[in-house]
Amino acid sequence: MDRKAKILLADLFYVNRLTRNRLCVPLNIGYVSTYSDQLYGNDIDISLYKDVDLLVEEIVRQKPDIVGFSFYYWNQNLNYHVVEKLRELYGDQVLVVFGGPSVDSDEAEQMKLFLKFPQVDIFVEGEGEAGFAAILDRVLGDRAKLYDSPIDCSLFMRDDQLVKGLNTSTNLDLTSVPSPYLNGILDEFLEAEYMPLLQATRTCPYQCTFCVEGKERSRLRAFPLDQVKQEIDYVVDWNRDRPHVVLNLAELNFGIHRQDAEIATYLREKAESVGYPRSVYFYQDKKFKESGKQVITALGHLNKNGLCFSLQTEHPEGVIAIKRKNLSDGMIEDGINWAKERKIPVSTELIFGLPYETYDSMVATLNRCVDQGFDQIMLHNLFLMEGIELAREPELERWGIGTDYRLLGNNYAMFDDKFVFEYEKMVTSNKYF
Repeated sequence: MDRKAKILLADLFYVNRLTRNRLCVPLNIGYVSTYSDQLYGNDIDISLYKDVDLLVEEIVRQKPDIVGFSFYYWNQNLNYHVVEKLRELYGDQVLVVFGGPSVDSDEAEQMKLFLKFPQVDIFVEGEGEAGFAAILDRVLGDRAKLYDSPIDCSLFMRDDQLVKGLNTSTNLDLTSVPSPYLNGILDEFLEAEYMPLLQATRTCPYQCTFCVEGKERSRLRAFPLDQVKQEIDYVVDWNRDRPHVVLNLAELNFGIHRQDAEIATYLREKAESVGYPRSVYFYQDKKFKESGKQVITALGHLNKNGLCFSLQTEHPEGVIAIKRKNLSDGMIEDGINWAKERKIPVSTELIFGLPYETYDSMVATLNRCVDQGFDQIMLHNLFLMEGIELAREPELERWGIGTDYRLLGNNYAMFDDKFVFEYEKMVTSNKYF
């Protein structure tokens, strides 16, 4: 190219008064942006978007070269609404890329994505930084040769055949990914009081078949502790006069890594000296070990949700079927006693609709949870999203899963005369209920 490539990255959400408290800083595309800029900063111009109206306004104003969308079950149709607008304005002159946890690692499911979203050019599998950078490398080198050979971490169609590159995304050394907070590209979202997200580690060692993180295993990796602390300082400074803004730790298992207790302690110290944060939201490690106790103890009153044992199902065959290993009764009892001694509320999460679970077995589990002393029991309906093993066709047939659809919360909006909305694919029956 004889000019800088214009790149728009979008982590779209439905922005309205009903979703206001769920708007998060787009940390995901922030990482993609800083990593891409580090490699190709002299050749690209990147901007970030959360609001559809602002994104469409920019697209209309000037033709972009590449538009990359974060791809989750809660924004699929919102993304595609913008893609259709792009195609109306510029045809195939704009490269459209979708990436995120809803991209499955199974080839049959990957083919379905191109059938469902035929106007998407490339899907990125796994973590986004390496895949998007590989696409940029190809585009900036010679756009005409974009589809000549596989691209790492990417999927595209050529002559009606799926072309798939190696998924090398989890080989990325996180020390090579600059912080999107510390270079200021997320300031506009912090200023708008979006919920800050902080990430210290990546990947999950568990393989739950109902979760997008369960489809692949890779080693646990951590961002440098000094960088995480600097990000905490940055976010705290932005929100020192806005204590109502919740801090969200984008961790799959906070407490699993040896540095997590130190991070929790640092957050508590900041809260006591500055006044922010007052509330920290996180998912704790599924296995309640000593490090988990250290994290909860260190956070103290900042941890509004207490201690949560996410059991999902207690059916012995069901646990095996979804590739889980729950805590033993003794470990749960010890954990509940430990929490109650410290006046920490204890909750559990269950999912109805998993293999082997019947009406009677779920009622028995609910009664058992009451007897065990849980303060709160959250019972969810099983839903199937792109990117999870349980949603694959062989699994649907194996368990005789029947489904129906429901509106996904407040995720809907009118754009001109078009109603755009998201839905959940609910499990309404299987072999056991």
